[in-house]
This record gives sequence, C-alpha cells and structure tokens, in this order.
Amino acid sequence: MQAGCVPIVLYWGAVEHLQREKLLPAIVGSLLGLSLAYAMYGLPPMLGGSGWAIAIGAVLVAIYCQVMGWLPIAINAATMLFLTVGTIPAVQAHADLEGAFAGLVLGILFMAVIVMGGGWAAQKLAPRFAGRRAAPHP
Repeated sequence: MQAGCVPIVLYWGAVEHLQREKLLPAIVGSLLGLSLAYAMYGLPPMLGGSGWAIAIGAVLVAIYCQVMGWLPIAINAATMLFLTVGTIPAVQAHADLEGAFAGLVLGILFMAVIVMGGGWAAQKLAPRFAGRRAAPHP
C-alpha cells in the first residue's frame, strides 16, 4: 500500500467533488480508516486473541457510529474506504505501515497544494485577465 495517496485523491476528488469543507473529514476519516485497518493487521500478532477482540471491537464501534451518524468528521465514507482497502488480504500480506501512512500524507499534501493553491492562484490572477478577450481564430 505504498500508493496510499491514490485513494484519498480519488475519494476527495470523485466522491466529495473537491468541496473544501469536506477536506478535513476526508483527511481525518482516511487516517482513522488506515489506523483501523492496521489494527486488524498488527494487533493480533502482538496480543493474540485479545488483539483480535480489540481490533474487531474498534471496527464494530466505528461501523455503529457510521450507521448512527455520530462523529462525522472522523467516521465517514473515507474511514470505511480505507478500512475496506486496508483489510484486503493481498494488501495485508504486503503491509507496510510507514509506506501507507507516508503515501497518505503525500496524497493529502498533493491535494491541498494543487487544489487549494490552484484556487488561491485563480482568485489572484482572475482580475488581471477579466478584461481581456481571446484573439479570434482565423
């Protein structure tokens, strides 16, 4: 899951339509979802049966909160997306927590810089080009 940036870019772009007010819930939800997925992978080997109980309990609480609409800034569709992708057996077989979180942070920075910076640049440059007309094509 080295390319952890791809799901956050796709989620915020395709599902949330780049709405700025949805960026923070997408970020928090993706971090929580990836953390829950890694708990499903990392806790059982460390704690045995107790690790499974803790991980499954945390996932069940997250699902219940999603269904009830509680904590929407943290538990939302991004959480469930990252939890689902992170618990795929092929993904967990080659799990790299540092790489996944690094990819996720890279995706978050990419989206913030490109979209937010592009919006800021458009606001600053729009007045300069407002009065200009495009040259007619021959």
